Amino acid sequence: MSHERITCLASHPTEPCVATGDDRGRITLWYCFTAATVKKPVTSTLHWHAHQVNYMTFTADGVYLLSGGEEAVLVIWQLETGHRQYLPRLGSEIRSITVSPDQSLYALGHLDNSVRVFNALDLDIKQAIQGLKYAQTDHLTNPLSTGLVIEPRNHHVVLNGVPGTLQFYNAYTDRHVLELEVTPRNKASRTDDKEIVQPHVDLVAFWGRGEWMATVDSRDDGETTPELYLKFWRWDPDAQSYTLNTRVDAPHAVPITSLAFHPVPSGRNACPLAITTSKDKTFKIWHLVTQPGAGQNEYDVAWACRSIGVYRDYVPHHAAFSDDGSILAVAYGQIVTLWDPYTNTFQGVLVHPPEHRVVKRIEFLGGNSTFLVSVTRDHLYVWNLLTCTVWWSYQIKVDHLAADRQSSHFIVANNFPDSSDCRFLVFDPRTPIPVLIHSVPDKCRALAYLPRDDLPSFSTDRSGASSVLGHSNVIFLNQKWDLHVLGQAQTDEGSDRDETDARDKVSLASITPAPKTYFSDIFGTIRPKPSQEQLKAAAAAQQAAVAAAKDRAGKGEEEEKAFDLLSAPSHVMPSVATVFEAFMEGLLGKVGEVKEDAGRMEEDRDDEKDDEEAKEDQMDVDVVVPSANELSVPAPSLAAQDLSEQEVAIATKGGAFGFLGNQFLRQLTAGDKPNGHVVAKQAPSTPHYPKTNGVFANGKANGTLAHDSSDTDMEPEPGTGWNDKTPVSARTPKKAVVDEEARRVATPKKAVVDEARAVATPKSAGKKRKQ
Repeated sequence: MSHERITCLASHPTEPCVATGDDRGRITLWYCFTAATVKKPVTSTLHWHAHQVNYMTFTADGVYLLSGGEEAVLVIWQLETGHRQYLPRLGSEIRSITVSPDQSLYALGHLDNSVRVFNALDLDIKQAIQGLKYAQTDHLTNPLSTGLVIEPRNHHVVLNGVPGTLQFYNAYTDRHVLELEVTPRNKASRTDDKEIVQPHVDLVAFWGRGEWMATVDSRDDGETTPELYLKFWRWDPDAQSYTLNTRVDAPHAVPITSLAFHPVPSGRNACPLAITTSKDKTFKIWHLVTQPGAGQNEYDVAWACRSIGVYRDYVPHHAAFSDDGSILAVAYGQIVTLWDPYTNTFQGVLVHPPEHRVVKRIEFLGGNSTFLVSVTRDHLYVWNLLTCTVWWSYQIKVDHLAADRQSSHFIVANNFPDSSDCRFLVFDPRTPIPVLIHSVPDKCRALAYLPRDDLPSFSTDRSGASSVLGHSNVIFLNQKWDLHVLGQAQTDEGSDRDETDARDKVSLASITPAPKTYFSDIFGTIRPKPSQEQLKAAAAAQQAAVAAAKDRAGKGEEEEKAFDLLSAPSHVMPSVATVFEAFMEGLLGKVGEVKEDAGRMEEDRDDEKDDEEAKEDQMDVDVVVPSANELSVPAPSLAAQDLSEQEVAIATKGGAFGFLGNQFLRQLTAGDKPNGHVVAKQAPSTPHYPKTNGVFANGKANGTLAHDSSDTDMEPEPGTGWNDKTPVSARTPKKAVVDEEARRVATPKKAVVDEARAVATPKSAGKKRKQ
C-alpha cells in the first residue's frame, strides 16, 4: 500500500489494472485483480508531475493514460513504451479530463471555470467555453474586492479572476471576452509543499470611454516586505487589450481603500485625474504628465502624483467625484468632506450621522444630479448639495449599493440575515419611497447597473411606458457565484393596458440569452424590427421633447441660469472669472429688453395720437342761419383785394375748414354782412378737436387753442322746447353763435390766414411740431 494521500483513481478498460494519483505527483499502476496478485500486487510508477495529480483517465482502447494537475499541463502517457507527450501552458489548473467515444477529441475542465476541447491527433484547440473565473477560485484567499465594474467602452463586466488577474465578461451573450494579467505569475506556483501567497487585485477603475484603466494590486505573505502597486493601463486598439503605461511602487505606505477617476468626458483637451485614499490618513490626486522620450523630439506620457490631501488626523474610507467633476467628496469616519479637485481647496463638511456610524461608501448620482448618497452600517443617507442638508434618510442595512450613470436612480441590496433571500430597492433621490422593490431567493454578493444600449427590446415596454430602471439593467452575483441580469419584462399582448400606474406594470425577470448560431458568432445577433406601436411612441416622445425645448427657449431659461448662480452654495459655484462673462451678458440683455419695451410703448402712444388726429379730420360741418334778432354785433367788411392769391389758396384748401374759407371769401367779395354763421360740429364717433375761441379786446382778436366741450350732447334747458329730433347744430346757445360770428368776421386777415394754415397743415407737420 502507498503511504501517500491518494488524490484520484482510474480503471483500465481492458486489463485488470487500477491507476492512482497522489499528492506527491506520482501515478501508480496496480495489477491486483488476479489470484496470484491479490496479496502481493504488481505495481508500476509513472512520475512527472511536480504537484498532486488532480485527474486521470484511460482511452477506450487502454493504450493511453491522460493525467493533469496544478501545473496546467496535459500529460499523455503511452503505457507500453512509456513515451510521454505534453500539452503545456493551458492557463489554469486541470481539474477533469474526458475522452470522446471515438477517441478523436479531448475535453479538459480547468480551475478557472473553463472547458477546452482539443483534437487528439495534432492537439490543436477546437473550442473553448469560458465562464466566470471567480466562481471556482478560493474565495478566502481571493476575495471579490473589485466588485462588479462596468467597462465603459463595450459595457463589459470587469471583476476578479484567478489570483492576480482581471476578467472581462459579456453578460448579455454569456461569454468571456478578455483576461488581463495584472501581475504576471508562474503557473507552477511552488517548488515545495508550502503554498506561495499569490498577488491580489484590490481595485479597478476606468476613465472616460475606457481610454485609461487603473488597478491596485498587493501581496503580503507576512514574512517579506508587503508589496503595493498602483498601475495605469492604456487601451491598445491594435491588440484590443490594455497595456501597462505606468507602475507606481508603494503609492501609499499602507493599503489603499478606494480608487476613482475624474469623470470629465474624454477628448483632445481633457486631462484625466485619479484619486486614491489610504489608511495612512492621506489621499493623493494623480494626473497625466508629458516627459521626454527615448529619441529626439519624442515624448512619452506617464502618471505622477499632483497633490496630497489631509483632513485633521482622520482616515479616509472612500472618495468619489460628482458627475460633472466639479466636486470631490472624501469620507472620514462619519464626516464627508467636499473639495475642489482642480485647486485642491477645502469647500465644506457634511456631518450628520453619529460617531459610531462610519460612512462606508459614498456615491454621486448620474444625470448631473445634485444629490449625494452615503451608506453606514445600518442607515442610508441622501444629501442635497445645494442646501448641504440631509434630504432624507432610511434605516436599512445596505449590503451593496449601485448608482445608475444613465439616470439619477440608485439601487441597494438588503440580504435577509435569517434566510437566503435578498431584497432590491430602487430609489429616486427626491423621495424616500422606493420606486421599485423586488426580492430574489439568493444572497447578493455584488451589484451593479449594466447599460442596455445593446439590448433594444428592453428600452420600453409595448405600451410605451418607460422603465423605472432607466436605460440600464441590474446585474448581481448570488451566493453560488452565478451572474444574473435583471431588467424590465415586456408587456404581454393580451394583458390589460389600462393600468392606472405604469409602475405597476414593471417587474424584474431574468434575461434569457439569445440562441447561439454560427451566423450570429460571425455577424452578431440580429436586432428585432420595432413594432408600429414602438415607432409611434418614439415619434410622440420626440415631438414632446421638441415642444419642451421651445417652451424653455421662450421662457429665457438660459438667462435665468446666469442669475441662479448667485443663489447656489459657495462650494458648488465656479470662480468669479468663469461666471462673470455669462452673468454680465444676462444682465445687459435684460436692461436692453427694458429699453426696447419702453421705446415700443412710446411709438405705440404716438401712433394712437396720429390715429386720433386722422379721425378728427373727418368732422361734420353744419351751416346755421340765425334770425335777424340774433345778429347783435356789427361786422366790418374786408375787401377781397386785401388777400393775396396764395393766402386765398391756403385758406380755401380742402376739408371741412376749406368750406369755412369759402364762406369767408364770399363775404369779402360781396362787401356786405355775412348772412350766415358757421359752427363746426364734431362727429359723434370722433374725439374732441381743438378749436380757436375768439376774445375781443379793443377791437382786436386774441386767439387761444383749447378743447371745446360745447360740442358734446347738451341737456335741454327748461323751456327751450328741444326734443330728440332737434339737430345738434340747432341746440347751439345764442351767445356761442354770436361770439363765433363776431370773432370770425372781426378777425384780421393775417389771423384768418394763420388759422387756415394751422388747420390745413398736414399730419407729418403735426408730428414734427410734437417732436
